[in-house]
Amino acid sequence: HADEVNLVKTVSKYFQQTILLLNTCGPLDMRAIDDCKIDAIMDVSLGGETFGLAVADVVSGKVTPNGKLTTTWAYKYEDYQGKEGITTKEVPYKEGIYVGYRYFDTFGVTPRYPFGYGLSYSKFVYGDIALDKEAMEKGGQIVASIDITNDSEFDGEEIVQLYINDKVSEVVRPEKELKDFKRIFIKAHETKKVDFIITEEKLQYYHFDGKCCADSGEFELFIGSDSNVANKKLFILK
Repeated sequence: HADEVNLVKTVSKYFQQTILLLNTCGPLDMRAIDDCKIDAIMDVSLGGETFGLAVADVVSGKVTPNGKLTTTWAYKYEDYQGKEGITTKEVPYKEGIYVGYRYFDTFGVTPRYPFGYGLSYSKFVYGDIALDKEAMEKGGQIVASIDITNDSEFDGEEIVQLYINDKVSEVVRPEKELKDFKRIFIKAHETKKVDFIITEEKLQYYHFDGKCCADSGEFELFIGSDSNVANKKLFILK
Protein backbone atom coordinates (compact mmCIF):
# COMPACT_ATOMS: atom_id res chain seq x y z
CA HIS A 1 0.00 0.00 0.00
CA ALA A 2 1.35 3.44 -0.97
CA ASP A 3 0.69 4.97 2.46
CA GLU A 4 2.64 2.20 4.22
CA VAL A 5 5.56 2.54 1.80
CA ASN A 6 5.67 6.32 2.36
CA LEU A 7 5.62 5.77 6.14
CA VAL A 8 8.58 3.39 5.94
CA LYS A 9 10.52 5.84 3.76
CA THR A 10 9.81 8.75 6.11
CA VAL A 11 10.70 6.90 9.32
CA SER A 12 13.90 5.42 7.89
CA LYS A 13 14.95 8.86 6.65
CA TYR A 14 14.65 10.69 9.97
CA PHE A 15 15.61 7.99 12.47
CA GLN A 16 19.10 6.59 12.95
CA GLN A 17 17.84 3.01 13.31
CA THR A 18 14.70 1.45 11.87
CA ILE A 19 13.11 -1.94 12.50
CA LEU A 20 10.37 -2.93 10.07
CA LEU A 21 7.57 -5.21 11.32
CA LEU A 22 5.72 -7.18 8.66
CA ASN A 23 2.26 -8.25 9.83
CA THR A 24 1.29 -10.21 6.73
CA CYS A 25 0.02 -13.64 5.79
CA GLY A 26 2.59 -14.27 3.05
CA PRO A 27 5.54 -12.99 0.99
CA LEU A 28 5.61 -9.38 -0.21
CA ASP A 29 7.15 -7.55 -3.15
CA MET A 30 9.53 -5.28 -1.24
CA ARG A 31 11.21 -3.45 -4.12
CA ALA A 32 9.49 -0.18 -3.21
CA ILE A 33 11.57 0.11 -0.02
CA ASP A 34 14.88 -1.22 -1.33
CA ASP A 35 16.42 2.25 -1.07
CA CYS A 36 15.35 2.71 2.57
CA LYS A 37 17.83 2.39 5.43
CA ILE A 38 16.30 -0.50 7.39
CA ASP A 39 18.42 -2.15 10.06
CA ALA A 40 16.24 -5.20 10.66
CA ILE A 41 13.03 -6.80 9.39
CA MET A 42 10.77 -8.87 11.64
CA ASP A 43 8.15 -11.00 9.93
CA VAL A 44 5.53 -11.49 12.65
CA SER A 45 3.07 -13.06 10.18
CA LEU A 46 -0.34 -13.59 11.78
CA GLY A 47 0.81 -13.43 15.38
CA GLY A 48 -2.56 -12.94 17.05
CA GLU A 49 -3.77 -10.35 19.52
CA THR A 50 -0.74 -10.48 21.84
CA PHE A 51 2.05 -10.70 19.28
CA GLY A 52 3.19 -7.26 20.46
CA LEU A 53 4.46 -8.81 23.69
CA ALA A 54 6.57 -11.29 21.75
CA VAL A 55 7.94 -8.50 19.56
CA ALA A 56 8.87 -6.50 22.66
CA ASP A 57 10.77 -9.49 24.07
CA VAL A 58 12.76 -9.85 20.84
CA VAL A 59 13.49 -6.14 20.34
CA SER A 60 14.55 -5.70 23.96
CA GLY A 61 16.85 -8.72 23.81
CA LYS A 62 14.93 -10.70 26.41
CA VAL A 63 14.77 -13.60 23.95
CA THR A 64 16.83 -14.52 20.91
CA PRO A 65 14.82 -14.91 17.67
CA ASN A 66 15.06 -18.29 15.94
CA GLY A 67 12.16 -18.42 13.50
CA LYS A 68 12.51 -19.60 9.91
CA LEU A 69 10.53 -18.75 6.78
CA THR A 70 8.12 -21.46 5.67
CA THR A 71 7.88 -19.95 2.18
CA THR A 72 10.27 -18.58 -0.43
CA TRP A 73 10.26 -14.78 -0.80
CA ALA A 74 10.98 -13.70 -4.37
CA TYR A 75 12.37 -10.35 -5.47
CA LYS A 76 9.26 -9.76 -7.54
CA TYR A 77 5.93 -11.47 -8.16
CA GLU A 78 6.96 -12.36 -11.70
CA ASP A 79 9.59 -14.72 -10.29
CA TYR A 80 6.94 -17.09 -8.94
CA GLN A 81 5.81 -20.15 -10.86
CA GLY A 82 2.14 -19.05 -10.70
CA LYS A 83 2.80 -15.51 -11.92
CA GLU A 84 0.07 -15.73 -14.58
CA GLY A 85 -2.56 -15.46 -11.85
CA ILE A 86 -1.36 -12.09 -10.54
CA THR A 87 -3.32 -9.92 -12.97
CA THR A 88 -6.26 -12.26 -13.62
CA LYS A 89 -9.10 -13.73 -11.60
CA GLU A 90 -7.95 -17.26 -12.39
CA VAL A 91 -4.86 -18.89 -10.89
CA PRO A 92 -3.50 -21.83 -12.93
CA TYR A 93 -2.10 -24.56 -10.68
CA LYS A 94 0.59 -25.94 -12.96
CA GLU A 95 3.54 -26.16 -10.56
CA GLY A 96 3.45 -29.93 -10.37
CA ILE A 97 6.36 -31.02 -8.17
CA TYR A 98 8.02 -27.59 -8.44
CA VAL A 99 6.38 -25.92 -5.46
CA GLY A 100 8.18 -23.20 -3.49
CA TYR A 101 11.94 -23.63 -3.15
CA ARG A 102 11.87 -26.66 -5.48
CA TYR A 103 11.02 -24.33 -8.37
CA PHE A 104 13.55 -21.61 -7.45
CA ASP A 105 16.41 -24.08 -6.95
CA THR A 106 15.69 -26.25 -9.99
CA PHE A 107 15.32 -23.38 -12.45
CA GLY A 108 18.00 -21.13 -11.00
CA VAL A 109 15.73 -18.29 -9.85
CA THR A 110 17.45 -16.31 -7.09
CA PRO A 111 15.05 -15.46 -4.24
CA ARG A 112 15.20 -12.45 -1.95
CA TYR A 113 14.88 -14.74 1.07
CA PRO A 114 15.08 -18.53 0.58
CA PHE A 115 12.88 -21.12 2.24
CA GLY A 116 14.05 -21.80 5.80
CA TYR A 117 15.79 -18.41 6.11
CA GLY A 118 15.90 -16.56 9.42
CA LEU A 119 18.39 -14.44 11.32
CA SER A 120 19.24 -14.52 15.01
CA TYR A 121 21.27 -12.57 17.55
CA SER A 122 23.38 -15.71 17.65
CA LYS A 123 25.85 -16.43 14.85
CA PHE A 124 25.92 -20.08 13.88
CA VAL A 125 28.94 -21.42 12.01
CA TYR A 126 28.59 -24.75 10.19
CA GLY A 127 31.50 -27.14 9.84
CA ASP A 128 32.05 -29.77 7.16
CA ILE A 129 29.68 -32.71 6.72
CA ALA A 130 31.02 -36.11 7.76
CA LEU A 131 29.49 -39.47 6.74
CA ASP A 132 30.07 -42.72 8.63
CA LYS A 133 30.28 -44.42 5.22
CA GLU A 134 30.14 -43.37 1.58
CA ALA A 135 27.82 -46.14 0.33
CA MET A 136 24.52 -47.49 1.63
CA GLU A 137 23.19 -50.97 1.08
CA LYS A 138 19.50 -51.46 0.26
CA GLY A 139 17.66 -51.34 3.56
CA GLY A 140 20.66 -49.82 5.32
CA GLN A 141 21.45 -46.35 6.60
CA ILE A 142 24.10 -43.64 6.61
CA VAL A 143 24.74 -41.23 9.49
CA ALA A 144 25.56 -37.67 8.44
CA SER A 145 27.18 -35.49 11.13
CA ILE A 146 28.07 -31.83 11.32
CA ASP A 147 29.53 -29.55 14.02
CA ILE A 148 27.74 -26.24 14.58
CA THR A 149 29.34 -23.45 16.64
CA ASN A 150 27.55 -20.51 18.22
CA ASP A 151 30.19 -17.85 17.52
CA SER A 152 28.46 -15.07 19.47
CA GLU A 153 27.69 -13.75 22.95
CA PHE A 154 24.07 -14.92 22.81
CA ASP A 155 22.60 -18.33 23.60
CA GLY A 156 20.24 -19.38 20.83
CA GLU A 157 18.39 -22.07 18.93
CA GLU A 158 19.15 -23.08 15.36
CA ILE A 159 16.99 -25.11 12.98
CA VAL A 160 19.39 -27.36 11.06
CA GLN A 161 17.99 -28.50 7.72
CA LEU A 162 18.79 -31.60 5.65
CA TYR A 163 18.20 -31.65 1.88
CA ILE A 164 18.87 -34.45 -0.62
CA ASN A 165 19.37 -34.34 -4.37
CA ASP A 166 18.59 -37.51 -6.33
CA LYS A 167 21.16 -37.50 -9.16
CA VAL A 168 19.98 -40.79 -10.73
CA SER A 169 16.17 -40.64 -10.67
CA GLU A 170 14.26 -42.31 -13.49
CA VAL A 171 11.80 -39.39 -13.65
CA VAL A 172 12.25 -35.62 -13.41
CA ARG A 173 12.88 -34.54 -9.82
CA PRO A 174 13.53 -31.18 -8.09
CA GLU A 175 17.10 -30.01 -7.59
CA LYS A 176 16.85 -30.94 -3.90
CA GLU A 177 14.18 -31.65 -1.30
CA LEU A 178 13.91 -31.09 2.44
CA LYS A 179 14.11 -34.51 4.12
CA ASP A 180 14.66 -33.72 7.80
CA PHE A 181 15.41 -30.92 10.26
CA LYS A 182 16.42 -30.54 13.89
CA ARG A 183 16.03 -27.68 16.36
CA ILE A 184 19.03 -27.42 18.69
CA PHE A 185 19.92 -25.07 21.54
CA ILE A 186 23.54 -23.90 21.57
CA LYS A 187 25.04 -21.72 24.28
CA ALA A 188 27.32 -18.81 23.41
CA HIS A 189 30.72 -20.03 22.11
CA GLU A 190 29.60 -23.66 22.37
CA THR A 191 29.91 -26.30 19.62
CA LYS A 192 27.40 -29.10 19.21
CA LYS A 193 27.41 -32.12 16.93
CA VAL A 194 24.21 -32.81 15.00
CA ASP A 195 23.48 -36.23 13.48
CA PHE A 196 21.01 -37.13 10.75
CA ILE A 197 20.16 -40.74 9.92
CA ILE A 198 19.70 -41.26 6.18
CA THR A 199 17.60 -44.34 5.43
CA GLU A 200 16.50 -45.75 2.11
CA GLU A 201 13.00 -44.47 2.89
CA LYS A 202 14.28 -40.88 2.68
CA LEU A 203 15.43 -41.55 -0.89
CA GLN A 204 12.20 -43.07 -2.19
CA TYR A 205 9.65 -41.54 -4.53
CA TYR A 206 6.71 -42.77 -6.58
CA HIS A 207 7.59 -44.17 -10.01
CA PHE A 208 5.36 -44.37 -13.08
CA ASP A 209 4.26 -47.87 -12.10
CA GLY A 210 2.95 -46.55 -8.77
CA LYS A 211 5.69 -48.16 -6.69
CA CYS A 212 7.48 -46.10 -4.05
CA CYS A 213 11.15 -47.02 -4.14
CA ALA A 214 14.67 -45.58 -4.47
CA ASP A 215 17.00 -45.80 -7.47
CA SER A 216 20.52 -47.09 -7.02
CA GLY A 217 23.25 -44.57 -7.73
CA GLU A 218 24.59 -41.20 -6.54
CA PHE A 219 22.88 -38.79 -4.16
CA GLU A 220 23.93 -35.39 -2.86
CA LEU A 221 23.29 -34.51 0.77
CA PHE A 222 23.07 -30.88 1.92
CA ILE A 223 23.04 -29.57 5.52
CA GLY A 224 22.53 -25.88 6.28
CA SER A 225 20.41 -23.11 7.75
CA ASP A 226 18.10 -22.68 4.73
CA SER A 227 17.41 -24.06 1.25
CA ASN A 228 20.18 -21.93 -0.29
CA VAL A 229 22.87 -24.22 1.06
CA ALA A 230 26.18 -25.14 -0.58
CA ASN A 231 27.55 -27.44 2.15
CA LYS A 232 27.18 -30.88 0.58
CA LYS A 233 28.46 -34.45 0.50
CA LEU A 234 28.11 -37.24 -2.04
CA PHE A 235 27.05 -40.81 -1.21
CA ILE A 236 25.89 -43.91 -3.12
CA LEU A 237 22.91 -46.19 -2.73
CA LYS A 238 23.94 -49.65 -3.93
